[in-house]
Amino acid sequence: MKKANQQVLHALLSSKELASVLENTKDTIQEDAIFNYLLKNDVLFKVDCEHAHLDSDAISFIIRRMSTLGEEFALNEKKLDKKVSKAIKKEKIEKSEALAYLINQIRKKLPKNYTIYNLERGDEAYYIGVIKKKDLKKLSKLDLDFGIFHKFKSDADHEPFYVIECSCGATYIWETQEDDTDPTKGVCHSCGKSFADDNNTVSPN
Repeated sequence: MKKANQQVLHALLSSKELASVLENTKDTIQEDAIFNYLLKNDVLFKVDCEHAHLDSDAISFIIRRMSTLGEEFALNEKKLDKKVSKAIKKEKIEKSEALAYLINQIRKKLPKNYTIYNLERGDEAYYIGVIKKKDLKKLSKLDLDFGIFHKFKSDADHEPFYVIECSCGATYIWETQEDDTDPTKGVCHSCGKSFADDNNTVSPN
């Protein structure tokens, strides 16, 4: 199995799930089978982008997933369901914004080291799940055949980013993460200089 695929499984699965899949597949699960495995085994939850309204199944999924990962997570599903429905009725949000509103409400109640991710595949769907923030940061940098992992967010809560121009001529886009990583802590992949170098330009946007 590719190292990147191993990283995905280690980041998303509980120790019990991981042991089971490695035993059953003899560590030979194919690249194109990873996504199907995650979806079939309730590690990912699919939401149609064109019908991304409130779905109580999404709430139940996140509660189940946190329990599987061995984390205590209490959430009043009916109360949250009612809160989102009320926000739509009072026109505080559009129906199309309900999923993002729902996710943000749930994320506030998650343990501080967890967040909700989306696996972007280029089709008309969201594939969401829960993950530790430090693991999402690692997965977002992987070159995977079946999609790109990133924090679930709407345009409204898009995080600021920095444009970093290295003195060697290379340019980088540095998105701020939930842990408020300082962009000057990075290093240029082209020349090896620290972004904190006085000759570099770091501009917030």
